[in-house]
Amino acid sequence: TKLNKNQIELVENSSNDGQYFINFSRQVGWKRLDLAIHACIESKQPLVLIGDGPEHQKLLQLSKAHPELITLHSTLPQSELKEYLKNAKAFIFPSEEPFGIAPVEALAAGCPVIALKQGGAMDYIQDDKNGLFFEEQSVDSLAQTLKNFEAKSVNSFLSPQEISATATKFSTENFHRKIRQFIEKVQKTPKEPK
Repeated sequence: TKLNKNQIELVENSSNDGQYFINFSRQVGWKRLDLAIHACIESKQPLVLIGDGPEHQKLLQLSKAHPELITLHSTLPQSELKEYLKNAKAFIFPSEEPFGIAPVEALAAGCPVIALKQGGAMDYIQDDKNGLFFEEQSVDSLAQTLKNFEAKSVNSFLSPQEISATATKFSTENFHRKIRQFIEKVQKTPKEPK
């Protein structure tokens, strides 16, 4: 998987001192966005969910009692999404996925990620540097990690520019470079006689 130029770029002048946690994704059950809502309510932290999908109405119902904390938006244009990321504390990634492009896009924008310590997140989250892990897919585990995140100083994590750099291995340029290296290696490898 790679990021292309149409996807999120580093948000300039971002300071990692945002006003809310964020998630943008297709709203389906296995993404466990319900955990993000419940954990933010439990820890009294604002959350912005951006996206649409079969779980959208369910997520609206879960958040209805706490409009001061939980905000849901349908899919937004890239320019508006960048503005939301610029003001976000961190991206919450509560699902177990083989990869997960949205958290890598958040990293590329300089936004730290709070992710379940399983699956693809293990390949790109550097605990205490570009984000934090939570151990189990539960409200309590995520809520505790949100509290831990809040207790850290802004200087505990890499700068937004350094966080963005942690996602460069998924860039188009890096993808092209790796393909060229592979082709050159294959071309130089002597062929075995048949």
